[in-house]
Amino acid sequence: MDKRLLSLALLPLLLGGCEAAQSSAEGFLLTVEDNFGFLTSDIEGKYPAGQEIIFELDADRSDRPGALLNGQVEIEQAEVEGEEGYFFSFVMPEQSSRLQITSHDLFGHDCGLGHHVFGNGYLDSSRDRMAWRCLECGYRTFDEKVATNAYKFGIGIENVSQIYEYGKDEVAELTLGEEYSLRINFPILDYEEDIDQDIIITADESLSVYHYINVDSQFAVVYKLVPLTSGSSGIQITIKDKTYDLAIQVTDSSSEVLDRPESIEEVAAYPEFKKTIDSLTYYEYDPSLFLGLSPGNELNGYSVKSIYDIVNEDSYDTSYLSYLSDSVYYLSYFPYVEDNPVSDYRFEVLYDRATASSPGSEAKELACYSLFYHTIDADHSGAKDPFDSLTFTCVNLNYQPASERFSELLNNIRLDGTVVLYRTHPEYFFEYEVGERSLFLYRTLSSIGAIFKFGNYLYAVRASYVDR
Repeated sequence: MDKRLLSLALLPLLLGGCEAAQSSAEGFLLTVEDNFGFLTSDIEGKYPAGQEIIFELDADRSDRPGALLNGQVEIEQAEVEGEEGYFFSFVMPEQSSRLQITSHDLFGHDCGLGHHVFGNGYLDSSRDRMAWRCLECGYRTFDEKVATNAYKFGIGIENVSQIYEYGKDEVAELTLGEEYSLRINFPILDYEEDIDQDIIITADESLSVYHYINVDSQFAVVYKLVPLTSGSSGIQITIKDKTYDLAIQVTDSSSEVLDRPESIEEVAAYPEFKKTIDSLTYYEYDPSLFLGLSPGNELNGYSVKSIYDIVNEDSYDTSYLSYLSDSVYYLSYFPYVEDNPVSDYRFEVLYDRATASSPGSEAKELACYSLFYHTIDADHSGAKDPFDSLTFTCVNLNYQPASERFSELLNNIRLDGTVVLYRTHPEYFFEYEVGERSLFLYRTLSSIGAIFKFGNYLYAVRASYVDR
């Protein structure tokens, strides 16, 4: 937001000169709505077009104070020499005008879901997009469907494009190993917080369907759908007292999804990836080294322990092993890719109260841990290696957390489309031995990866790459 430096000598004329303006018969009327008590000066009155008006709002930063002129124009913040606080200025337009004081861009009214009163759309110059603002509370949306209450009930299955629409298509034709979104849209007035609690999904065993997210801004509930086997199947959706039956047909086009390497020499074309998978090492749990995992502040039933989040270090730090509560595989080499000098990486372990352990405890199964590497601004940082990112994930296939949200998070890892293909069609992968383990390698249009299972744990290494 641009700020203009104003002389303090000008301030009394603009803040205190309103009485003369009010008594003048000329000019345009300015009215003010302030439901927060932020405004410190009485600036209502008549002003000639072109006069600059300055006012101060007495508020804290957490209030995010601001003002809106005529329902569309956001007032610029101004600096006043020698003064601190929230000062704003605008030029009186050639019309009677309404100034509305805002907090967090709202006017202080609560319309309630579905009861906004939207004005005509206007072009938001800051985003070069059409926007609609509620005349009562100030809520702004860039979604015309919200502004026109055009959201209607509907069930669809989609990934890159729409695959199936209930009531229009007889059968949803899906492909084994691909991930889909099962999306249920509601009219605005029918949508409620936690509406997914009123939805019962019953799917054949050949399909995995689990709740993913509620999209409140679009009045939708989204589920992840992954076909586990080919053939005919179905999904039954019950919402309160009504049931909807979806017919599913899954075709096996798995060989077209993956580009199977034919030899290890093909993988060697990506030296950082091969060096990473060749470093696979088994970590033997040692209670004397375990630093413990305390449940702490759980979010949605699980906690995240992030050991490091570092930019531009020179070496790979394996001290995170002291936070692993079980014997598992890890990578003794993990790039900071030497040819991509500007990068960052993270280690995270996901756990809940059942997997939390105190220092020195006996071995306890993990739920999930992961490593993540990412090149920063590859086009401008001198990156030479084709990798944009590389991830390593270890997830427990059998662990059942008490938290539904944590279970959904683990399923999102367990039922990745490539993982489904590995578990159903290992013949589409190239088998490569590292030590005592067989890794199953694959390629897609934008990535190369390896998957293997040992005990209750599934391990996956995936690198995304771009041509440079």
